Amino acid sequence: MRNIKSFFEKYHPISKEDWKYFESKIISKRFKKNEILTKSGEVENYIYYIKSGMSMVMVEKNKKEYVLEFKMMGEPVSIYSSFLTRKPADMKLIALSNMEVDCMSYDLMQEFLERVDYANYIIRKITEEQFILKAEREKCLIKDPALERYLKLLHKRPELFRQVSLGRIAAYIGVAPQTLSRLRHNIIES
Repeated sequence: MRNIKSFFEKYHPISKEDWKYFESKIISKRFKKNEILTKSGEVENYIYYIKSGMSMVMVEKNKKEYVLEFKMMGEPVSIYSSFLTRKPADMKLIALSNMEVDCMSYDLMQEFLERVDYANYIIRKITEEQFILKAEREKCLIKDPALERYLKLLHKRPELFRQVSLGRIAAYIGVAPQTLSRLRHNIIES
């Protein structure tokens, strides 16, 4: 099980002194399957680093789910727009399995940025990585046909297909569950 320190150190080593100070302020939490970490209408106060389990960020409209992202062990997750702007989220963050996370609060991130000279570099690299992931996803939704979106997801994140319902996978790739069933049937037949 990795931790938030090893995640940060992907970008830059953290000194023992700096880590000792911040480690005591990082909160570890556990969430049960289907527990809501952040509700729509709440301000996101944390960036969660997933030590075990998986999560989903989603929006509901007219009683229909739209899945924006899945995040798994070793990845950060948050409703970043709310976290950064300090405005209420218009989506929710849900545990898709039992999860253990390290939580970095907004205030702790600000303190990290103010106290540690290389913290800006670490946070910038994480932000850039998240931005690129979102931009690639948006491009895929607009540009790629449904079959290609399905095959890309199957290739990049095969573990999702063992742990997430096909209805939520359909909501993630932007198709109706029936369309996903047809795509899967056509793949099997060809």
